[in-house]
Parts: sequence; structure tokens; C-alpha cells
Amino acid sequence: MIKPAYYLLADVIREYLAATKNLKHSWKDDARHGKVWTARLAGRTLDEKTPGELERMRTERLAVRTTEDGKEHRVTSATVNREYAFLRRVFNVAIRDGKADTNPVSKLKTLREPSGRTRCLTDDEEGRLMKALPTDEDRARVMVLLHTGFRRSELLGLRWRDVDFKAGMLTIPKAKNGESRHVPMTSTVRAILSGLPRALDGNALVFPNTEGHRDLRCAKKSVPAALRDARIDDFRFHDLRHTFASRLAMESVDLMVIRELMGHKTMAMTLRYSHLSPGHRRTAIERLVS
Repeated sequence: MIKPAYYLLADVIREYLAATKNLKHSWKDDARHGKVWTARLAGRTLDEKTPGELERMRTERLAVRTTEDGKEHRVTSATVNREYAFLRRVFNVAIRDGKADTNPVSKLKTLREPSGRTRCLTDDEEGRLMKALPTDEDRARVMVLLHTGFRRSELLGLRWRDVDFKAGMLTIPKAKNGESRHVPMTSTVRAILSGLPRALDGNALVFPNTEGHRDLRCAKKSVPAALRDARIDDFRFHDLRHTFASRLAMESVDLMVIRELMGHKTMAMTLRYSHLSPGHRRTAIERLVS
């Protein structure tokens, strides 16, 4: 059997990505992590990495760097954890295939991650954002996001076959957690979608660009520009999704329901909104009375 010293880590990563390309929903994330490790460990073999060296590399990865324009760039602990989790899987596969004897990544403890971000729009900010958006089409898309909690990819990938006006339901065939998700249409969403030109082909996108493909302009240009014009600070496009969940929590919607609507893989992701629910704890502690 060939010794680990003869296996380049970059080659093993490339083989792993090729083998999992059609099997993993998160393959694009793996490909991004693989690119990072391939560049970082170019020319290194499987037996050249030690837990101590990986620990030092992790510390350097977390260090704040200043770019040429003077801005600080910081890699979060969450990002580093995902990168090292990917490398751990690569080594485990290498061990399985007899290409490595040990997994140096398994000796490292996972970094502590801060609680998830929950920035959401206030009513005043929503009004200012809507006013600053350049077109009714942009306003319609943002409104749908605020009423569905869709991720950007889910909105852009929504097809007419997944819109059921009779049942009043929108379907995400394969969400980020690998499962399908069903989100009821509010009257606002129904009115918006009913007013759109509907293609005869069910595979057609609900929100396409002029060529019928996914339209990134709203997420990458229109909304960011409107946020600046409306002077809404510390708010990202993805925070429209947080706004949806936060407003449900503030209306005392059960956390399990919020989890289902958001498509969270674990309850821990939903619990970040629990503090926003005024009735959640009150209802629980009132049970002591009875």
C-alpha cells in the first residue's frame, strides 16, 4: 500500500469533491473550503500536518487583517469551524481509503461561536426602505421575503409549479437542510403573485430577469443601494429573513412553527428568536399556577 507521505492533500481534496459533487446539497460550500485548503497547503502531503500546526494556522486565520483600502477584514469563528470541519471529513475519508493513518483535525476543539445575528427591520425602517427602492418590482420582491422568510436563493429559484393558489401554499422543493418546505401564502403574497404575468411553462421562474434566468439585481444592487439611501445601517439582504422570523416571535407564534416555516435544521437556530416572544416565557411560567 502507498504510504500517506506520497498522497498530496490537494489531490485528496480534489478526489473528495469530485466524488461528492452530485451527492451533497452543500457541495458549493465544500468547494469553497477546498479551494482555501488547496491554496494554503499546496504541495503538502497527508502526513505533514500536525494538530499543533493546524492550531497555529487557525489562530492566524482568525487574526484581523487590514486591506489596502484601510478596511479591517476578520474571518469569523463560524467560518473557521466550517473550514476545519471540511478538512476533518477529508481526512476521515482518506483514513477509510487507506491513504492516511490519523486525522490531525480531530485533535482540535471546535471554536466557540457567538449567538446568531438577528437584526430586523423596524416599521419605520421598512417604510423608508420601500420608499427608497427604485421599482415596484423591487418592492414586491422585498415584500414577499418579509412575508415568507425565504432565503435569497429560494426566492430567485421559485418556479410557478411551486405556487399553489388553490391551497394557498408555496413550496421549496429542496431547501438548505435538504428537505422540502411549505410556506402558506399571506393575502399580501397572494395579491403580489396573482398580479404577475404567469408563464404557461411551470418550470419558468416567478421572478426572472429579462432573459428568463435568475435575477440577482435586486439582492446585489437595488436593495443595498436603497438601504444606503434610506440610511438604514447594519442591515443586510439576508436580514429580511430574520425580520420575518422576529416578527412571528413578537406575535407569540410557537417556536416549533417558526422552525418549520424557516426550515431550520436544528432547534438551536430557532432559539435565537425566543427572547423576542413576550408570551413564550409568560405562558410557560403561568403553568405553575395550575
